[in-house]
Amino acid sequence: MKHSIKRLPFEWLDEIINLAAECIVVVDHEGNILYINPAYCDFLKKNRERSDRKTRSGRD
Repeated sequence: MKHSIKRLPFEWLDEIINLAAECIVVVDHEGNILYINPAYCDFLKKNRERSDRKTRSGRD
């Protein structure tokens, strides 16, 4: 039995990532945070806007 893999619409993926209980953060090659999901913000006890400005080196 052959199964085909279908691509999910972007809106679905966005919703899945935002509702995930796992902490998800995406950084660029310089360590700048490009995306952080709500679960990670809750874990850090930070709001999303402030967390988006942080880098791996801890600079604002």
